[in-house]
Amino acid sequence: MSNPPPYAPVSTRVFPSHHMVRQSPALSKEITLDATSRESTEALSEIYSIIIVLDLLEKSYLKDGLFAKTKDPDTKEEVTIDTYTPTALRLLNQYNSLLKLPDVKTQFIDLNTFKKNYGLSCPLASERISAGVPATMVSSITKESSSSDKKNTGVSSRAVAEATGSFITLMDALKLNYKAKDQLYPLLSDLVTSVNAVLSDGDEDSSESETDSDDEEPTSSKKLDFEGRSKLVGWLVKLNNMKADEELNAEDTRQLLFDLETAYKNFYTCLE
Repeated sequence: MSNPPPYAPVSTRVFPSHHMVRQSPALSKEITLDATSRESTEALSEIYSIIIVLDLLEKSYLKDGLFAKTKDPDTKEEVTIDTYTPTALRLLNQYNSLLKLPDVKTQFIDLNTFKKNYGLSCPLASERISAGVPATMVSSITKESSSSDKKNTGVSSRAVAEATGSFITLMDALKLNYKAKDQLYPLLSDLVTSVNAVLSDGDEDSSESETDSDDEEPTSSKKLDFEGRSKLVGWLVKLNNMKADEELNAEDTRQLLFDLETAYKNFYTCLE
């Protein structure tokens, strides 16, 4: 029994030379990029990747897939680790850093134009980039307190110290005439992050102290969004929508410093 013929037998027919398609010299020519062009192209490809990853991150956050459970090695208690906030902050900072390059900024134009040119949709990433901060920094944080005169002893002293340092650093920067977005945005982002960490510590401690006993007073929900915190987030969004070399005017600088001083005082009041 003979073997079946191959699926695609090789043709032995010889085609005349006039049937052959000649390759255009322009298509076979190697394109060389100078150092600046290569850097811009690589930066734009990084921005493309950041937008896609950020969109996937936002989808996972909406499905509660970014909060891992683990046990504290000292207390052996189960704690929740937020992997969303640091990841979102890192991606947003990388995105803003890449757009500081002049050539990249010129080719990028704006987010909507970039998405249209490269066939991107990514609505969740667009919303997060427009806000400039992770969703966890915008949402309200609440805690349960057993009485109004109880001190929040569960707040980490280290977290409070970091938040204090962030407040002082940013206020000093404004007094030293820092006005540009690329000078103020990283400092304000660090401040909002550190304040958020303090409030999260307070939230966890208050939930542990909650009791169902009929003999004790019922617990009440108390917002930790101290007066002035929402304004800090508002300034962060405003700075995010500015160009990297754009500066705050004298009126905005003075208002930001006032809002910082007010928030700084109310921050310590909410910890008492």
